[in-house]
Amino acid sequence: MKVFRLREEQIQSAEGAERSALEESYQYEKKSLDSFRESGKYLATREDIAAMHDLMSKLYVRDGLGNAQRQAVYSTDHLRQYTDGAITLDQFIQQMDSALRLVRMEYQ
Repeated sequence: MKVFRLREEQIQSAEGAERSALEESYQYEKKSLDSFRESGKYLATREDIAAMHDLMSKLYVRDGLGNAQRQAVYSTDHLRQYTDGAITLDQFIQQMDSALRLVRMEYQ
């Protein structure tokens, strides 16, 4: 590792008490890393990993266009107007189609 190579270079250029302190620190860091590599291998159980795989298989990444289209649907008043009976289904569809077409054009 780069950190250990740098530490070895520091040790080579140091003298006396400074060199001893650097060597001691280096040995401690290496032992700590080795210990973590061994004990950290199995922090997640097979069941945990299986549960994560199951969860991840159900996730998807939303793209900007999808987010913008959802925002266009929810930010307009067309749905409320339709449910209140102020506009017909055909009018609702035309208005939403226009709003979504505008969003799609902006993303081209």
